[in-house]
Amino acid sequence: MPNGATWSDAEKKKRLLVLVNPAAGKGNDVSAYERDVAPVLECAFDRARIDVVVTTRRGEAQERVASMDLQNTAAVVCVGGDGTIAEVFNGLMSRGGAAEKFPIGMIPAGSGNAIAKSLAHAGGEPCDRASAALAVARGHIAPAGNGDAAATAATASVMHSLLSFSWGFFADVDIESETMRWLGGLRFTIQAIVRILFLRRYSAKLRFKPLAITPDAVPAGKKSKELAIGQEPKEAAAVAAMDGASAGDAIADRPGWREIEGDVQGLWALNLPWGGEDMYAAPGAAPDDGCYDLLVIAGASRLSLLGLLLIFDGGAHCTHPAVTYVKASAFELDPGPSHTGKGGFIAVDGELVARADGKWGRTRRQARSPSHWSPYDPVGVVNADP
Repeated sequence: MPNGATWSDAEKKKRLLVLVNPAAGKGNDVSAYERDVAPVLECAFDRARIDVVVTTRRGEAQERVASMDLQNTAAVVCVGGDGTIAEVFNGLMSRGGAAEKFPIGMIPAGSGNAIAKSLAHAGGEPCDRASAALAVARGHIAPAGNGDAAATAATASVMHSLLSFSWGFFADVDIESETMRWLGGLRFTIQAIVRILFLRRYSAKLRFKPLAITPDAVPAGKKSKELAIGQEPKEAAAVAAMDGASAGDAIADRPGWREIEGDVQGLWALNLPWGGEDMYAAPGAAPDDGCYDLLVIAGASRLSLLGLLLIFDGGAHCTHPAVTYVKASAFELDPGPSHTGKGGFIAVDGELVARADGKWGRTRRQARSPSHWSPYDPVGVVNADP
């Protein structure tokens, strides 16, 4: 159903499944749903046809949508954060077929709300619960590409991603700030400062297949990264991506692939432009452009990282000297542990899937639930909608 469409009479006779995650964000999603969302949804669907489920454990949302009756359900509405949406999306993808295109409503009630923010920004709408509920009630649907992430280990499961893949500095900030959920989005800023003050050094090998960025895609007279300073974020990202397409070294036996190796402090691969409600992380990304926008931080000092933190919200970081910005159709990561043996998290859509554990240079493997990924095997991510 394209933007601007409304639910048909037949669809309104179906049921609407609403999944409320009480642990998302500051933990007040149930009252927020009753106050801001329910009255709006009931304008489109009869109250008796709305099934509200308050989840009680991690993975419950995924299990419910994996077994629900698709024929008699119009859509699934998530009241929570990016992790809630990721669970629902993976539950639908596990069914295959028509389930992969099943409508998901997104009500921002988490700490980051990056998915909801990206789609609201694309439609010129505010990112708040009432506006999102109104979009669901009207039947507004926007396309979103997705990626598949998996390790090379034979026992590894495949996890489908709508938003991002992160490792190193970015994942450490995300996962280690979980204890401060009561602060909402502020938790990320506080933990980022902690990680800058107590900086971890990583070693990694990143292989990627960059898209060819032609000069025609960059505004005239703005062909170099240096000239991009002060430009609009999307223009700056286009310039940075043109430079990023030639970053690292070419891989002789893999045409079109390149490799960055050594002191890689963090990787953030995004399928959508916003990494958080106030973080314009990948200005050049689009929901259905068939690629990931890679942010690679290497060789940054504490002062340099602090400067990055201050400009991340507006998207001005793309041209920072410590940042390599790449638009890639596929990438692989060989993640190493930190020099302290701590951190080293791997996260997909903000959810912990694995952790590199051990001393610098060691190859001990440790997998963390819910995945069976081995963090020292190369992790490959290929966009599913090229």
